[in-house]
Amino acid sequence: MEMIFFPIHDGGNHWTLMVVFMQTKSIYYFDSLGGNGDTYTMWIKRWLTDVARTQYDTSLIDSEWTVLTPSVNPRQYNGDDCGVFVCMCADFLSEQLPLVYTQNDMKHFRMKIATDLLRGSFQT
Repeated sequence: MEMIFFPIHDGGNHWTLMVVFMQTKSIYYFDSLGGNGDTYTMWIKRWLTDVARTQYDTSLIDSEWTVLTPSVNPRQYNGDDCGVFVCMCADFLSEQLPLVYTQNDMKHFRMKIATDLLRGSFQT
C-alpha cells in the first residue's frame, strides 16, 4: 500500500483530507481553508499504531513519522466546494499529479464527478 486516504468531516460543515504515505512514513493534511489538522493527526497515528500491533504484530515508532501540511494546497474561496476539493485532491494524488487546480475549476470538477458517478466509472 502506498497511500491511505482519510476524508475527514471537520466541524460538521467542512471536509478535509488526510493522506498517509506508507513508504515515506509521512502524513499530510490537506485543508482547502488552510487548517492544520492537529487533532486528526493524533487519531490517525493512533489508528496506525493499532493496526501495526493487531494486524502485523509490530510496533509503530512514532518518531519515524513526519506530519506535514503541504506548501501546495489549493484553496477555496467560498463555503460550498470543500467536498469537491477533497475528491479532486485524492484523485490528483492517486494519479501522482501536481495539485495545480483552483477555485475556478470547481464547476468543471463537479460535472466530472457527477458524470463519473453516473457512468459508474468513478475510481479513487
